Amino acid sequence: MNEPRGECRDHALAGGLLAGLFVLLRMLPVTAESFSYDYANYMSYFRAMQDTDWQTAFELLPLTFPYLLIPGGGAFELGFVALAKGLLDWFDAATTYALLAGVSVGLRTFAMRRLGLGWWWILLIQLYAITLFEANALRAGLALSITLMGLLAVLRGHRLLGLLAFVLGVSQHLQVLLFCVPFIVFSLIPTQWLRRWWLSAALAPLAFALSLVALALGSDIDSSKLDDYAGQASGAAGLNLISLISLLFVAIAMVHALMRREQHSPEAEAVHMLWLRALLASMPALSLLLFGSAMAAVGDRAWQFALVILVALSGSMASTRSGRWSRNAVLGLLLSVALLNTLLRYPLSNFFAPPLPYEPISPLWLVR
Repeated sequence: MNEPRGECRDHALAGGLLAGLFVLLRMLPVTAESFSYDYANYMSYFRAMQDTDWQTAFELLPLTFPYLLIPGGGAFELGFVALAKGLLDWFDAATTYALLAGVSVGLRTFAMRRLGLGWWWILLIQLYAITLFEANALRAGLALSITLMGLLAVLRGHRLLGLLAFVLGVSQHLQVLLFCVPFIVFSLIPTQWLRRWWLSAALAPLAFALSLVALALGSDIDSSKLDDYAGQASGAAGLNLISLISLLFVAIAMVHALMRREQHSPEAEAVHMLWLRALLASMPALSLLLFGSAMAAVGDRAWQFALVILVALSGSMASTRSGRWSRNAVLGLLLSVALLNTLLRYPLSNFFAPPLPYEPISPLWLVR
């Protein structure tokens, strides 16, 4: 970051507030079910929450934990239910959705800027993230934004606060575990060990291989929630252009992270090690994206989550001339293809319509 820390904090706060307000005002007038694939699901679920009192909602918790089943609605994570239902006691379903989406995008914008990401990159990744998360998978969007705040806390040396943020993120969407658990494991490895390039180089394929083993074992788990996801097709999973460019980006990023040995300040060292640990923690999501065809939607969503985090932390990669060029080229290509798919070729929402053309999207009547 070239700005003084206080000035950067002020700019990040202003940017977060403006982004959150924009999303709030955009979401408030939404009434059409064809706004996105999942918006109608959330409206139905929120209305079921409004018709359910707190005592009834929590009576079933011992049988469904960490999910909470709402009669007439579905089963969502406990933390998300508590947050949404608290707002629903005061606002209607549409306003509650808009408030949650606005807070999520505002927090994510603030965290990205404080993590050192430039405004143009923030704009690009937010076009992608809002379409995938706040316009569709609201729980995952909230979990992602909270996780980024946790990473910011870790970077500032507040590890306990970061851990609490991870737990709060998991309470919004359990899939956060696919990133947070590996990240915590790699955070337990002393920094002086990770400075040895050969150890970090060995950890990357090891994490990738262990993820494939876990994937094979996980396919035999009897879980109705996993069955729901396994039954959902996803064109982004498997060997395709997105997954191959993603693999190339992670490989190049790992090479640059391992080559950069000398850090000029403790702050630069902290940023670099956070970046390296995030790259290692992204290996399970990448392996699911490439080979998790049996649970395509899980791998797809896990990598989308990890990609936003990697973009947010990629300022470390751009600290050298070769790293900056590599990031701009490969990550720029990856986001260009991803945005072309999600906004134009296969539109996932009408959040940005106009100026983008409006598409008659048929909602998926499945609570996920």
